[in-house]
Parts: sequence; C-alpha cells; structure tokens
Amino acid sequence: MAPYGSQLGGRYALFGLAGHAMFTGIFGASLGLAIQTRRRWIRILAPIAGLVLAVAAHMLNNALPLLVTLPALPRASRRPHTDLRPTSDFSMPSSATR
Repeated sequence: MAPYGSQLGGRYALFGLAGHAMFTGIFGASLGLAIQTRRRWIRILAPIAGLVLAVAAHMLNNALPLLVTLPALPRASRRPHTDLRPTSDFSMPSSATR
C-alpha cells in the first residue's frame, strides 16, 4: 500500500491546498465567461461545461488515493471471489413434502 504521505502529496500537487475553492472557481469562471460573451451558444454551454469540469475535478480529487493504492495491492487480494456456493443445504425435509 502506498504511504499516506505520497497519497496526500499527490492530491496537493495536483489540486493545491484549496481544492474546493478551485472547483468553485472553475464554475465561477464559466459563469463569468457566459455573462461577458455576446454569443448565445456560449451563454448556454459555458455554465454547463464549467459545472461538468468542476464535478470531474472533484471526482478525480476524491479518487486519487484509491488510484494510488490499487496498483500497490498484492495480486491475490485483487482476485474476485469465485466460490459463492452456499455453506448449508437449503433443501426441504422429507416430512414437509407431503
């Protein structure tokens, strides 16, 4: 498993100490672009694109520790469990079949 310091350092290197402020700034910049342009299509698409970019950046920020940790796991712990058979027999007793 990757050390906590490298996970935290990777997040801060990409997003800085003020991640939520940056996500808000992405959306705010798109709103400012929409207000200042005269093109109708930019007025409509800029806020939508800004919101999508802010949400995607936040998702990446949240997923970074997982993405750093997964390659460090041993292969045996990443295998799916294939033995899903029940541990007890659920058949009806012979007296209940009458």
